Amino acid sequence: MRRSGRSAIPASRRVRIGRWLAAALGSCAATALAQAPDTSSWVCQYCPFPDGYRAEYTAGADYVSDDSAYLGDATGYDDSGVYPKLSGDGSYLSQRYQARWRVEDLGLDSRALSLAGGRQGLYDFRLSYRELPRREFDTTRTIFSRSGDASLALPAGWQRASLTSGFTGLDAALAGRNIGSDRKTLEMGAAYLPLQALKLSASYTRIEKSGVDIAAGSYFTQSSLLPRPLDYSTDNVMLSARIAMDRGYLAAAWQGSFFQNTLLGTSWESPFLTAAGAETGRTAQAPDNRFQQLSLSGGYRLDGWDTYMSFSAAAGRATQDDVLLPYTTNGTLTTAALPRARLDGDALTARARLRLFTSPSRRAKNWASTSASARTAATTTRRSTPGPGSLPTRSTPAMPNRTCRTASAATAWAWMPATASRASCASPAATTARNSIATARKWPNRPRTVAGARCTGAPTSASTCARKAAPASAR
Repeated sequence: MRRSGRSAIPASRRVRIGRWLAAALGSCAATALAQAPDTSSWVCQYCPFPDGYRAEYTAGADYVSDDSAYLGDATGYDDSGVYPKLSGDGSYLSQRYQARWRVEDLGLDSRALSLAGGRQGLYDFRLSYRELPRREFDTTRTIFSRSGDASLALPAGWQRASLTSGFTGLDAALAGRNIGSDRKTLEMGAAYLPLQALKLSASYTRIEKSGVDIAAGSYFTQSSLLPRPLDYSTDNVMLSARIAMDRGYLAAAWQGSFFQNTLLGTSWESPFLTAAGAETGRTAQAPDNRFQQLSLSGGYRLDGWDTYMSFSAAAGRATQDDVLLPYTTNGTLTTAALPRARLDGDALTARARLRLFTSPSRRAKNWASTSASARTAATTTRRSTPGPGSLPTRSTPAMPNRTCRTASAATAWAWMPATASRASCASPAATTARNSIATARKWPNRPRTVAGARCTGAPTSASTCARKAAPASAR
């Protein structure tokens, strides 16, 4: 006798029950549609969206018991005392606009501030300022004192000697000098989307650095460690435009970097015995220079074989036209004038790159790349020829420009056999075939015989083939 797992219900009764359930569900749906609730006054208590102003700040003070360059490096706690500080962040959000700001360690030499905001899909902006103190040494002592912008003078009544052992007033003349610098960075930028496919961007960065470092002031066979003053700045500017398309993009940019040093050189009084009129030495600091570059880049996706190609090209120019220092600081010597007052240096750069990636099938991928670059030094260099019994006085024609060019190209492709699993290695035969193809592409004219022995199969590299052919004593 067979038993069923469910109770036996006549077919006619099952039909009536189904009709009744269908009618009841239809009535409920009609009632729900007719009496839809008003959700306009509902408030989400578990997933609120931020709106309006929000800010959180922390104020306090720190106390440092002793002076320490080690503790104050990059933090600003280099002197003993109390340091008040303020840190925090905030934001403003609405359906159209947003802004976020942050302050960190206000009251210290390592302070930082930032502000960013904009309107989604139309424009955005950013502004930041930060300082970085570098405190290298606070126990340094020197006999030099700063006189003027970049001049180092000896103490009054200094007695020169040929050797340091003859400096009788050295201990009394030593004075403390902190070695370190302060760097200030200002950044600002903005982006604007006049069209959905067009984006215009601009950015500006200024970096200032001032302080004192240690430099060597050589003078024939003698040298002094100098507390060299620093005071220079760098301005970076960038303008760009990008057009987005259905299958690719095109971008163009201009960038410029401008370095300016307020100190042309460093001069110092030599503490050693020197010839008459040669008591002062001088060395140049980093010269003013400028660099500008235009660049163009883009990419495009083709229909066939899932192919994508991209390119980039740039051309730049670097110039340096700072004032040259005279031949000597010795006023008792008669010298000719410099062949020129400024360097008039000029260097041109260019580069280009083209890349292609294609996938003929799901198991085969191929990419190719080629690049080229060139640099031309266009400095007008002149050679001086000395006259009889005098310093150089005559100049020869300018030397020819020097150009350096480089170019490279590469291609490779990979094949995944149908029997190979993504989670496991390919078979030895497939690995050998893939290595053979890669070796032939990388070294098309490479011989298969190394050190008098013939390699079997396809070596994965030259060292593998050499190890197979070399005797055991040479491995």
